[in-house]
Amino acid sequence: MRKRLVLIGLAFAVAACSGREEVVPEDRLVVEAWICSGEAPIVQLSTSIRPTREEQGSEALEEHIIRHARVTVSDGEREVSLTGMYKKGWLPPYIYTTGQLLGEAGKTYTLTVDTPSHHARAVTHIPEPVPLTGLEPERYGDTDTTWLLRARFRDRPGEHNCYKFFSKIRGVDSTYIPTRVSFVNDEILEQDAEAEVLVMPGTGLFHSMDTRPCYYGGEKVSVRFCTMDPEASQLWEAFDTQAVTFLLPILTATTNMTGNVDGALGFFAGYGCAQYTVTLPISGRGASDFAKNP
Repeated sequence: MRKRLVLIGLAFAVAACSGREEVVPEDRLVVEAWICSGEAPIVQLSTSIRPTREEQGSEALEEHIIRHARVTVSDGEREVSLTGMYKKGWLPPYIYTTGQLLGEAGKTYTLTVDTPSHHARAVTHIPEPVPLTGLEPERYGDTDTTWLLRARFRDRPGEHNCYKFFSKIRGVDSTYIPTRVSFVNDEILEQDAEAEVLVMPGTGLFHSMDTRPCYYGGEKVSVRFCTMDPEASQLWEAFDTQAVTFLLPILTATTNMTGNVDGALGFFAGYGCAQYTVTLPISGRGASDFAKNP
């Protein structure tokens, strides 16, 4: 799931009044990490970027990627070291992962990161996934070739859960991207009622400057419906707020993104994931059935 929330993160310099020296902040470690039920943990590391009036190209940004860190994840019973590797199509294109540990619902995981100049630690929990009860194409506009997806689910009673949708368009996206304005806190849901969410494509902040308004006929779209604990939900609630702000030029961001990593900027999130795939119809007929991936 490419969550470029803090991405290679910006550290803000504190500019004093006229006549005073500018205070240059130290480089901060930036952690983007997650573990989904049934999948290996993914960790991306970088250092924060100091603000400058000069344009910075991709080569300069590459220097902020951390490729030689000691990264471990523990499930309380065993600790596993993660291996760094390049990952084409991801941003940044370098991840730490392992084939020796898969996320399990109900477990708590501890992430540690050590570099010569930084030490960071974070803890997260994977809740039980909540399944969708439906996922069907819905026309976008007046044509039979543009679509959104309408998802339905029932919140699990007796628990406090929050939810977020991610999607991946086959042949377009390299990984799962958070969809726009799809964070749901069950505190706003009507008890015992079926909830509905319109699932739009992932925000353009992740793979281009253009935000796709819809999916197109013939595309195969995989959707992840992720359940998370309240701590991880604070991140996504803030993200959806910021995503709306970015799309409205007259507004500016007024708050920092939240995080749960001690010793660094960023997050380590656990997700209980239910995954589905829909092939979008080319015309108004023949919409694919709601089907869960094996």
